[in-house]
Amino acid sequence: MGLVAPAGTPPVIVARLSRTVDAILEQPATRAWMERKGFEIAGGSAQEFAHILSADDAKWRDSLRRMGIPPE
Repeated sequence: MGLVAPAGTPPVIVARLSRTVDAILEQPATRAWMERKGFEIAGGSAQEFAHILSADDAKWRDSLRRMGIPPE
């Protein structure tokens, strides 16, 4: 799970959102709630999240291809 913004969002806004989300994820009440729900808490930069999304996309495209299901 992650937070995304529209393409073309100014980098200064993306950085501010990232810092804000990271600060929220560091709050003990937030961490406790997320851990109870089974979330892995990571945080990180927009570039790191983009890499995760790209890797997940490749993994699932490959899985769908092997099952004969065309991606949409």
